[in-house]
Amino acid sequence: MSPQIERITMFKVPTEDGRAKMVEAYKKMEAENKRGDRQPYILSLAVGPAGTETPARNKGYTFAVKSTFASKDDMDFYDRECPAHKELKKTAGPLAEEPPLTVWFENALA
Repeated sequence: MSPQIERITMFKVPTEDGRAKMVEAYKKMEAENKRGDRQPYILSLAVGPAGTETPARNKGYTFAVKSTFASKDDMDFYDRECPAHKELKKTAGPLAEEPPLTVWFENALA
């Protein structure tokens, strides 16, 4: 069995209204996250405005997302083919000041 993939994505969304729209866009995407006729392929999704009390540490990132995928193949599907993710990008893109910062890893503790 391949290890689960943890993915962290951070956005610079300057307005409170924009961050609220991001939450709504992710709620919609979560509800539609299916791969063919399979169960949802995103195992866990956590999103929300980032704490802004320490600007020296957050480097201007104001919205964070943590996604858990069953496999790298599922994450690749999300990036390249998922219709719900494509719709999410249409909403998120104009709200963010620049492209998001994204990193992923295999959980070494799992």
